[in-house]
Amino acid sequence: MLSGNGVNGNAVVRIDPSIATTSTGARGPINIGPLSADIDPIDPGYSFLNRGTIIAQPTDAQLNSSAIFIQGAGPSLYTCLGTGDFTTCAGGGLLNTGSITAVATTNVTTASTQLVNATAFTLGPYAVVPRLDVKAETTGIGSTTPGSISALVTGTGGGLANAIIISQGARLPVINVGAGASILATVETSTISPTVEVANSAAPFNMVAVAINDSSSTLTKINNAGTIRAAVRAMIPGLD
Repeated sequence: MLSGNGVNGNAVVRIDPSIATTSTGARGPINIGPLSADIDPIDPGYSFLNRGTIIAQPTDAQLNSSAIFIQGAGPSLYTCLGTGDFTTCAGGGLLNTGSITAVATTNVTTASTQLVNATAFTLGPYAVVPRLDVKAETTGIGSTTPGSISALVTGTGGGLANAIIISQGARLPVINVGAGASILATVETSTISPTVEVANSAAPFNMVAVAINDSSSTLTKINNAGTIRAAVRAMIPGLD
C-alpha cells in the first residue's frame, strides 16, 4: 500500500522531471520502459503496474487530494511510460489491477466559494502513457482484484471528483476497462436540501463528478467491459 494525504500539489505518486533539478534546470527526460516476461510473467509489457493500493486521503477536511500525478517539463524533458521520445513514445503503458483512490472531505456549514476536489489520476503536459488498462484479475482463490480508479468527495459541502484527467499537452490514446473493473467519480453530501445560508448566487452549492476528462484530444479509444460512472448526490432545493 502507498498511502498519503496527497495535498498541496504533492500526489502520493508523482513522476515529474521537474522534481529533481540541477544548476541548469530540471533533470530528464524520464523513460520507464516495459517489463519483460521474465520479470513479470503474468502481465508483461507494462511500464507501471499497480497490484496494490494507492490512496490519497487527507486527515483534515477542506483539502484537495491527488493519488497519481505524471507530467513532463518540456518537449525534451518529457515523461514516457514506454520506449521512445515524446513524439514516438510507444509500448509500455500503465496497468492497474488494484485500487487507485483519492478521497476528500468537506465540513462547511455556511456558504463557501471553495470547491474541494479529489483527483485519482492526472496525466499532465509532456507526458505519454501509450495505454491505460484497468483490470479485475482473478486471484486464484475464488475472488478478483479490485481493478478500480476512483475519486470521492464526501461531507457536508459540495465538491469536484475527477477519476482521470488527461491534460492539454499530454498523450493517452487508449483506455481499456476490463470486466469487473471500474472508473468512478462520486460526490456525496449530507446537505441534501441546501438553503440560502449554505448556497446562494455568490456561492452556489456545486457538485461535479467526472469519470474521464480529456483535454488533450489524444484519447481516441475507450474499450469498456466494466463500469465507467460519474455520480452526484440527488438534491432537493431547500426553502429560503
